[in-house]
Amino acid sequence: MKLWSVLAILLSLAVARAAAAEDVIYAVPNGDYRLVLQRFEPGAVRGPDGMPLAQPVMGLRDALNLARPGVTIQLLPGTYTRDTSDEGILFPRDGMPDRPITLRGTGSGTVIDGRTELSKIVSMMLGTSEETALTVPDFLHGVNCVRLDGRQWIVIDNLTFLRCADAAIYARNSQYVTLRNSTIIGGLYGFFATGVQSHHLLVEDNVWIQDPSEAMWKSKHWCEYKYGNLKAQAGALFASLDIPGGIIVRGNKVHNDFNGVRMDVSGAKRRKLPKRRNWIGKLNTNVEVYDNDFSFTRDNVLEPEFDATNWWFFGNRIRNAHAWFSFDGLWGGRWYVFDNAGWFDDKPSRECKLNGECQRWQERNPELCTDLHDGGRVFKFRPDGRYAPGPLYIFNNSWYLRVSVIKDGRIGYIGHWNNAIAFCRPEDYPDGLCEGDKPFFNGFLWDNDKYSFKHDLSNHPDFPTALRAAGYRVSGVGVSPSQPLFVDGAHGNFALVPHSPGRGAGCVVVEDDQGLVDCRDPPPGSAGPDVGIPGDGVRPDGVTFVAYDGGLYVEPPRIVHVELRPATEDAPPSLRIAFSVPVVLTASDVRTELDYGADFGSILSESCQATGRFLTCEVAVPLPAASLTAVRLPDAIAGRNGERATTWGSVSDLIRIVR
Repeated sequence: MKLWSVLAILLSLAVARAAAAEDVIYAVPNGDYRLVLQRFEPGAVRGPDGMPLAQPVMGLRDALNLARPGVTIQLLPGTYTRDTSDEGILFPRDGMPDRPITLRGTGSGTVIDGRTELSKIVSMMLGTSEETALTVPDFLHGVNCVRLDGRQWIVIDNLTFLRCADAAIYARNSQYVTLRNSTIIGGLYGFFATGVQSHHLLVEDNVWIQDPSEAMWKSKHWCEYKYGNLKAQAGALFASLDIPGGIIVRGNKVHNDFNGVRMDVSGAKRRKLPKRRNWIGKLNTNVEVYDNDFSFTRDNVLEPEFDATNWWFFGNRIRNAHAWFSFDGLWGGRWYVFDNAGWFDDKPSRECKLNGECQRWQERNPELCTDLHDGGRVFKFRPDGRYAPGPLYIFNNSWYLRVSVIKDGRIGYIGHWNNAIAFCRPEDYPDGLCEGDKPFFNGFLWDNDKYSFKHDLSNHPDFPTALRAAGYRVSGVGVSPSQPLFVDGAHGNFALVPHSPGRGAGCVVVEDDQGLVDCRDPPPGSAGPDVGIPGDGVRPDGVTFVAYDGGLYVEPPRIVHVELRPATEDAPPSLRIAFSVPVVLTASDVRTELDYGADFGSILSESCQATGRFLTCEVAVPLPAASLTAVRLPDAIAGRNGERATTWGSVSDLIRIVR
């Protein structure tokens, strides 16, 4: 046997022993010089902390082949590329429930580069620098940097993705996949999923800059990406085709993108049914998009296509988007939009309009492209007469607008409550950024009784009196157009001004066990909640995510809300956890352990009670004046379908389930 073969086997055995002991494998790019160096100088390779490693490293491909459930592959700084010219980095095996295989980088020092030989040649011909070439994806020969085919329980963490022209992560028929803490520059999609077995996908705490040049927003016509040579760049942070759902997109910062989240169904064309008509209501279900920042979105922040059921969009911040929510031509229903802030300080295609590029598109295609698509809207429904089913719940949002609230179409039901909606005044914008008075509703067809608009606050000149005179059944508080609603809505500060009529003027929004929501007036003589987003940033627990069963995958109980309630005159302190589905206890005495660290120790709760989706654990002793460091639940919580509770996708990293 050749010497290099013997060394490779010994290295694999050594790393296997280290992985078993510490559940960590250190890896470098395949063929990296450090693989050679360690053969002659043990300890010469340094880890992320700069200290010499006590164990050898191996190439990434070997590390992936060796990894087992619960193992973390720690990538050392370097540039990593695809395994082959037509495949991304491949994972050969699965993790296990709550014991994933993790691929972890060192942030900006660990780069997954989707470059192709052609893109190198083009860069040389154009005379671009290497740095510039790294941020320009090759859309003609697009690649997927990481490819997951039939994989489950995988975590991809703290990496930098460059020139992944199709997708940084491509997942086909895969489940329980997480992309987090990573930076993605350029490319068509941050995460793309396909296949009817793809579900439970989490995209969190990433930075995605689709167009570092900012041309998509500033200097190109919208039609260039919709119909022209740049059509291949009309991407999204998360996109999918024909997947059941179970998607969480949270805590991300999305800049200069075409779409935020876009999920599609194959075979479905405008004014036609999807190819699999019996699957209506089964695809694109259970989508949670929350606590994200979307900035300079050229098309839609949220764009479900053809089928969408149980979509939740809450706690997000939208700055400068052409169109926000496209509920255009949908089946499905149950859509929730609440606790979001949105404002503008720019509009798209301003440079394009000045340099004549937009005019060329207008002359080339006057039917579709005369409009610069810079006017925008918040909500859009189908304009051809067919109802979007709804219900659509819109409550406790704060907007500062230069566009209409709703454009076109009909919907089966809207609950529109507690929203604070300010409109700009043209006289405040001599540069024309705020052009004329936009109608509150622009083409919205109000022709059924299943609408509820109340407890809103607005400075639009038509709100609410002129709108009511026109037949729109709206109610709320209207103020003068010259009166500001917010401290500084034009720059994203949505605190209500002092003595605002919106304080205490809201209704109490409540949710039933099936996820249906209603707006209830506060008792006589009592103040309601404030209109607009919660002023203290704390989201009340009155409305929490509840999963919908589309029949294509099974939902285990996931933790969707956690609240540690202080003691009151009527009740002791308690821990209250909301799950995505109703839960039962599989043991007779289930207790939770609250850990406050070495200084205070841990406290064991009284016996917990399960009621519907909620687990409540009272505590018989006063809680310490300290922060929780951990919450430990016994493995005795299950859904009514028998699925054990999971911490995957939990809203709190503090909670552990002790198996």
